[in-house]
Amino acid sequence: MWVAIKVLVIDELESMRGRENSGYLAPEYAVSGHLTRKSDVYSFGVLLIEIVSGLKIVDFDVELGERYLVYKAFDMYRANTLVELVDPVLNGDFPEEEAARFLKVGLLCVQDVSKKRPKMSKALKMLTDEIDITNQEISQPCVADPMDIKISGHQHSTLSFFSRGSTSVSTLSGNSSYHKRE
Repeated sequence: MWVAIKVLVIDELESMRGRENSGYLAPEYAVSGHLTRKSDVYSFGVLLIEIVSGLKIVDFDVELGERYLVYKAFDMYRANTLVELVDPVLNGDFPEEEAARFLKVGLLCVQDVSKKRPKMSKALKMLTDEIDITNQEISQPCVADPMDIKISGHQHSTLSFFSRGSTSVSTLSGNSSYHKRE
């Protein structure tokens, strides 16, 4: 399965050219406008979840509106049904433990706080099962509103971070003041 994921990652990266890909950007990038190694880890995690699930990063439902794949994956992780997220095209013909591990690594890479995300070298060792992640705690992912991504050091609107696990919305204005709405 590792070789198949590697090939799919390369294919997916090639197909990303020219399409909207703000959902792959780490939330802290929206605030600072700077990419870091942990931003790359976030993007890798989103891509990994997308490939294993066969789903788009953002789906639109008439009743529910936009639905982010990282939130769906986290909900399924908490419900202990993560394996059900694996691409149905596989018809259940895959090693469940390996698929769950790949999805968990993806979730570790998209955690809300960048310091909680593993380094890429550690993420790769987790994928190859060199590092056991069975008891690793995974925190809620965070997605920045793509309409408010900071570009060229300027941000004119308020940036919202949505956390589906709570009823609050945190906002950060261009002058870096922090507000929390209940």
